[in-house]
Amino acid sequence: MVKKKIAPTGMIPQLISEDNLYKELSLLIEKSKKKAVSQIKSTVNLLFWHVGKKINDEILHKKRAEYGAQVVTNLAEKLSAKYGRNFTLRNLRRMMQFAEDFPDKKIVSTLSTQLNCLSMDKDGIMVAEYWTELPPKKELEEKIKNSFS
Repeated sequence: MVKKKIAPTGMIPQLISEDNLYKELSLLIEKSKKKAVSQIKSTVNLLFWHVGKKINDEILHKKRAEYGAQVVTNLAEKLSAKYGRNFTLRNLRRMMQFAEDFPDKKIVSTLSTQLNCLSMDKDGIMVAEYWTELPPKKELEEKIKNSFS
């Protein structure tokens, strides 16, 4: 029969130093934060693409330009009042342009993980002024091309 060694009362065997444990836990937390931000970015980017596509499909592509412009203005007022500055008229127009420039949802899904609209800092997740950071179309197309290479 093999006897197990038992640590004296009050002493816990330490497998890893406290500093190393802290570093490992910090790394785990940072990786998880980055993954969460990436998933949120992707979801928000797809949401904004869907908003732009829906407006384009339902209002503007039905050849009601003057009426459509007023509807977009009204939508921006209501949406920004309820959901904040990401839905201002300027941003709705950018969402519409984005949906028009990239009509294929599969491409947008791939691209959405690479767009930078959110940032993480010590206070948590910050939503940036969404479309003011959107790179030029050629740069976006290059990112798409590289992601399929």
